[in-house]
Amino acid sequence: MERRSIQRYENAVRDPQYSDLLLIAHALRVHVTDLLHG
Repeated sequence: MERRSIQRYENAVRDPQYSDLLLIAHALRVHVTDLLHG
């Protein structure tokens, strides 16, 4: 995953696809729902 994509998600410029959420959750070693309840 590109750094630019993550920056866009963090800045609410773009919403991540579910597959991207899974990759991020795996990298952070958290459950995908933990990313949605922030």
